[in-house]
Amino acid sequence: MSIQSSSVSRTVRLHHHQKAAEVDDLIHLALQLSLEGASPDNVELLRWARSKDRLESLWIDSRRPDWILKVVDWADRVGVTDELDIRGLRLFACWCARGGQDGAFGPRAGGIIDVAERFASGAATLDELNGARLKGRGGAQGAAVCGMHRRNPRAAFQLATWHTVSESALASAEWASWYSLQGRQFELEAAGALPVKSETVPYSLRALTPALAGPSEHEAEFPPAIVSLRVEYAAKLRELVRNPFVNVDLPRLCSLRVEIDRSLAHRAN
Repeated sequence: MSIQSSSVSRTVRLHHHQKAAEVDDLIHLALQLSLEGASPDNVELLRWARSKDRLESLWIDSRRPDWILKVVDWADRVGVTDELDIRGLRLFACWCARGGQDGAFGPRAGGIIDVAERFASGAATLDELNGARLKGRGGAQGAAVCGMHRRNPRAAFQLATWHTVSESALASAEWASWYSLQGRQFELEAAGALPVKSETVPYSLRALTPALAGPSEHEAEFPPAIVSLRVEYAAKLRELVRNPFVNVDLPRLCSLRVEIDRSLAHRAN
C-alpha cells in the first residue's frame, strides 16, 4: 500500500470514529452538565439516542417530536450545531397550537398565535410578543396549576397557545407541541378512538412524558392513533424547521467532552 493510500485510509477511519462517537459525546456532555431532560432516569430517551450513529439520524429518523427537540436543545446549549432556525421553530409551535383551534377559546387565543407568527416573520416586536404573553398568562397558568390540561383538551390547547409567545423559539416549539399533542389525544379519547386511562396518569401523559410514565420507543406498545399523531408532528417539524445537524462541529464536541471530564476530575481531587 502506498503512503498516500495509507494516509487516506487512516483519515477515513478517523472520520468514521468521530461520526460514531458524536451521539455518545453529546449525551455524555448533557448528563455531565445536567441539562434539562438529561437524566439516567430517562432510560428510553437515552437508549433511543444511543441507537443512532449520527446526530443527523436523530433528526431524520425519529417519530417523536419531543425527543427530537430535546436533543436539539442539548446540541444548541453546548454550541456544536448550525444556528437554530428560530423562525421555523416558532412557526412549528404556532402550527401545533392551531391544531386545536376551533373557535372555542375566542379571539384572544387566535390573536396570541397571530402575534407569534408575525414575530417569527419580523413583523411584530419583542414588546408585542411580551404583551401577548402577559395577556394570556392568567388563564394559562390557572389551567396549569389546577391540572386542567391533564383532563381537558381545551386547557391543553390553551397552554399550547400561550407557549407560542415564549421568548425562546425552541421552548415554544417544545412546549406547544407537548400540550397540543395532549389535546389531540384527549380528543381521540373522547371520540372513542383511544382507551381512556385513569385520571391519575392520563393516557396522553403516559404516551409523552418520560418523567411521569417512562414512555417506550417501541411503537407496538401504543395504539396506531398515537403513533400516527407522533409521525404527523415529527414530519411537520422537519418540514418547517431547517435541519440543525447538517454541519456538526465534531472537533469542538470532542474537545468539550475532554475539557468537562478534566474539570470534573480536578474538582473531585
